[in-house]
Amino acid sequence: GGAYQDARDARVDFARDFFTYGGSYSLTGNIEMQYSGAWSDLGRDFVNDSSIVDRAGNYDGSYTETDAEGTNWENEFTARFSGKRITAVAGIGNTRQTMNTRSYTFLRAFNYESETNLDSLDLTESINHLFLHTELNGTLIHPSLESFSVGLGSRLVSHNEFGTHLTYELNPKYQLSVSTLLYGAVTTGFNAPSLYQLNSPARSATAVTNRGNRSLDPEESISYEIGWKQTVGPSLRFNLSLFRTDVQDVIEYVYLWNGDKPADQLSSADFRGDTYLNASEQRIHGVEFGFDSRIGGYFTLGGNLTYTHSTLSFNPNSVNSGSIGNNRVQIYESGAFVTGERELESLTRRPSLSANLQASWQPSDPLRIKLSSRFVGERDDIFYSTELGPGYYGALGRTEVEGYNVTDLSVQYSLFRDLTLIGKIENLFDASYTEINGYHTKGRGFVIQADYRF
Repeated sequence: GGAYQDARDARVDFARDFFTYGGSYSLTGNIEMQYSGAWSDLGRDFVNDSSIVDRAGNYDGSYTETDAEGTNWENEFTARFSGKRITAVAGIGNTRQTMNTRSYTFLRAFNYESETNLDSLDLTESINHLFLHTELNGTLIHPSLESFSVGLGSRLVSHNEFGTHLTYELNPKYQLSVSTLLYGAVTTGFNAPSLYQLNSPARSATAVTNRGNRSLDPEESISYEIGWKQTVGPSLRFNLSLFRTDVQDVIEYVYLWNGDKPADQLSSADFRGDTYLNASEQRIHGVEFGFDSRIGGYFTLGGNLTYTHSTLSFNPNSVNSGSIGNNRVQIYESGAFVTGERELESLTRRPSLSANLQASWQPSDPLRIKLSSRFVGERDDIFYSTELGPGYYGALGRTEVEGYNVTDLSVQYSLFRDLTLIGKIENLFDASYTEINGYHTKGRGFVIQADYRF
């Protein structure tokens, strides 16, 4: 019923079934075979009979119903080998997804009626993959290279819509001394559009295209990392790493507008529908520091601190226009019109600063007390604003959400070898905070648990 308001006459019913299965077999002491699989189905039924528009009981004759269903089936076979100078895992598998949606809309005010059913399209996504990952010690080349090792990995993906793609990983490591390790990593990624993004039949009366876009390209990414792990004496370890990820052809949900008018002169009559486009690029880089230590024989302390900076950029020349013609593109997530090169600082819900701290005290074998604290810094979140679109076609603006700190305390006591009692206080200081704009979070909570093993 609008931002932060429950609709009186709208209801969603959702159900999902999920099953997993698998098995493993050791051929020898260093060769193991494994098979795993999972199957799930889901259904989501939405009805919005928002006909009553005022307290006097007047009706506007609007009704919307959407039934969506999908399945996902995954199977994979892997083989693992462990040796002194080489370890390897190889696998082959398949992922198969299906979807269907049926919708009906009636708007009496416009004498508009629409009905869709994708059943006859037999929408299916099938992905076959083959992968190999190895860890190689430098002594395979020369005995003097014992301190050097490298991880090599590659995955070949065959997608029924987007053909064959190859991703890879390169992960060199150098043991500078017994207590010092230097490492690096380069990895690539591939993310195909969803069946919904490709095939959604939703279309308004003035739209030039369906919401689904068959011209979408996959998102592709490359990540870099360099790091240092250090041991100081018998009781302190820490690590420091720098990382960066670039994502190309990011899929955005967009509004389309009449391209013959300037953006500041558009009205509701100029709306040309909504769709998905490859319309932006993401760049994420940062630094992370972590440590863990033992103080005396009973107390341990550990944690990590991460700083991240991210940008989202748009360029009209790189927008995958598909069948939108010369219409104007407005990014729904920010309300920005792609009329020139533009860069937005920070991605939504990505804090620049985050940290975790864990402390554990075990004064005796049966008793353990643990304190954990999580800090999330300020970040931008989204909210729907009618001011970010002509007429009543609003988009998602940004607002700053305050940082927060949540601390949990747990006490564990083993009465017997097989029976353990656990007490936990969640959000110990009853902090009031927000994770996602517009959604409640839990206050202080108490958990009592008994764990018996036989």
